[in-house]
Amino acid sequence: MPSTSSTRQRATRLADGWHTRMGMDSSRGERWTEQDDLILRAAERFRRGLRRDDCTGLLGFNWSRWVEALDDLLPEFREHDLPLSIVLTDLDQLGVINGNFGHRAGDEVLGAVGHAFRELVRPLDMVMRGEGDGFQLLLLGADLPVAAQRAELARATVQQLFIRRAPTGVTASFGVARHTGTESPAQLGARAEKAFRQAKQLGRNRVEVAPPPASC
Repeated sequence: MPSTSSTRQRATRLADGWHTRMGMDSSRGERWTEQDDLILRAAERFRRGLRRDDCTGLLGFNWSRWVEALDDLLPEFREHDLPLSIVLTDLDQLGVINGNFGHRAGDEVLGAVGHAFRELVRPLDMVMRGEGDGFQLLLLGADLPVAAQRAELARATVQQLFIRRAPTGVTASFGVARHTGTESPAQLGARAEKAFRQAKQLGRNRVEVAPPPASC
């Protein structure tokens, strides 16, 4: 297994779209584990072929690449009994901001939110910019309570952002789902999408968690 220092150096090089500061505190007994290294390698494989989004500096989300990469990762995660969760989100009423304050204001909002998400994610998470005002978080090694907690923190952070060109502020809605261990990437994405739509329907600026499929 690679040493902690060499693994940290590898992580520091992964600056596109996910938090590279390992932040481990030896005084609290935190140590890099073999499981962490497996997840890091998975993150490295996942990011291959993804391009950076110019507006936010995040990795650009590509659906076909996402499905392909998860198909590659999931057998290994099942073998080692590792959790994997995703979060889908977009900004509430960004079109209103564009209409009231101009598209430069909308771009400033997207950039500020992208920066906030980069600062919030854990060392082994990835955050990606989707189409329009959408974002996707891939939380490798995160079970559902952790994923929901990260989504709620992201929601509160977005709500508190001060954006000079958009003084009315911005909010976001979130859908969270944990992989069951048997479903396909498309099924996982569909459950997260359903939870996200429910967050929108229930008033926006909220987090909704997808229940497991009835057969699980």
